[in-house]
Amino acid sequence: MLDIDSLKYIKNTLGYKVVENYIAQIAVKLKLYCESTKFLCRYSTNRFIIIFEGIHGMGDYEAFIRGIYELFSTPLKLDRYELDVDISMGISFYNREEDKEKLIRHAETAIFLAKNAGKNKYVFYSSDLDIQSYKQFILRNDLRKAIDNNQLMFHFQPIVNLKTNEILAAEVLLIGWAKQWISKNS
Repeated sequence: MLDIDSLKYIKNTLGYKVVENYIAQIAVKLKLYCESTKFLCRYSTNRFIIIFEGIHGMGDYEAFIRGIYELFSTPLKLDRYELDVDISMGISFYNREEDKEKLIRHAETAIFLAKNAGKNKYVFYSSDLDIQSYKQFILRNDLRKAIDNNQLMFHFQPIVNLKTNEILAAEVLLIGWAKQWISKNS
């Protein structure tokens, strides 16, 4: 599964028509790259699915993926604009005993983690990712609750040139604390 990361920014800046042309150019490049031996479809606004078989080693998968990134190493030209293509990919393997929805869910889990790793990353799905994804989900929820309950404090620490005493920058430390613990033990 391939996710186009920059769509929202382009749509908000240049409009829906430019986004559709942008996606059409991406689709043409992908179709040419995938040839007739692979199945390619647009899954949602910003996602494509590529299905293929017959590759027998991780090196072959990675070479195929690197080829996709090379396709988009130069910006696409649309009207007077040159637009970068930033993509994230999640790769999952299909076992004939599993249902197809699980295949898609695994690819989406891998994409989520690839996007969190930065621009133009890919992640192969493994069962460990479910645990990692769940931990991030819980952490995100706990962080939101801590913000809502004013359980976070910022401390600013200057970075100082010791020779001149000039403040060069500041480091921000985010400290979490539990209101209930402090009030019980005060």
